[in-house]
Amino acid sequence: MTNAEIEAFLTICEYGSISKAAEKLFISQSSLSTKIKTLEKKVGCALFVRSKGVRGIHLTDDGRKFLELAIKYQKI
Repeated sequence: MTNAEIEAFLTICEYGSISKAAEKLFISQSSLSTKIKTLEKKVGCALFVRSKGVRGIHLTDDGRKFLELAIKYQKI
């Protein structure tokens, strides 16, 4: 996994929205979604609950565990 993927994950968590996070990171929403899908493949689980027509995004149980690790990684 790359620093960019972890930064993308943390930014989505901070803003609670892929579109807001993409705006903050100055990348397209589709590029950000691709980064997250790649990260999910690398860690072997879904990190976010995605629902059509629902604004905002929520972490899965695995996503909450990964968030703790990502925050520790970022501090290093």
